[in-house]
Amino acid sequence: MADRHRVTRTSMESVRVADIAAAVRGTWHGDPERLVTGVAALHDAGPDDLSFYTDSRFRTELSHTKAGVIVIAPADASLIHDRALVVDRPRVAFRQI
Repeated sequence: MADRHRVTRTSMESVRVADIAAAVRGTWHGDPERLVTGVAALHDAGPDDLSFYTDSRFRTELSHTKAGVIVIAPADASLIHDRALVVDRPRVAFRQI
């Protein structure tokens, strides 16, 4: 997970999660029409935000996040299966979004 001081909540134009998944070659099993309108750290994210998880030190934040979509590695996807955008390299994918 990124240092919480380096990921600030950012609004963006509404984007379908299916389009984000295609752009980063990820897998999304949720509603393909779901929209994301912002990017934020796990602790700041709301239901319309996208965030990411790469470090087990932030598992507590992951379990409490309100992020609607979380970019995450296959090995960790079961932690949040209903909101997981699964990619091989979450940090790289997050930078592409």
